[in-house]
Amino acid sequence: LYVTYSCRVSIWKPLPRSILDGVWSDPGGVRAQLGLTQAEMATAFGVTSNTRARWERGTLALHPAYQLLLDLVEHRADRDADRVAARLRLPGGVRNLW
Repeated sequence: LYVTYSCRVSIWKPLPRSILDGVWSDPGGVRAQLGLTQAEMATAFGVTSNTRARWERGTLALHPAYQLLLDLVEHRADRDADRVAARLRLPGGVRNLW
């Protein structure tokens, strides 16, 4: 709930997913493409499994930094998904992609 300077109350609602199709990577789609579990992807990104699940459900917006990481993972997965999945499973997660 946000209050504007004119003392009017407005409620910010998340955008419908259909508007964002094709703009940003789908967290669940990238994970499924790589064949990883939510827990494995959460560990690779350095977040909790609950946070990862909320990203996939759309109840929590991705921070722009995590969105960039997800875009990088998706870009690399388009080239060689098996190699990317193996590197994400290693200790260090996304740092192994450099």
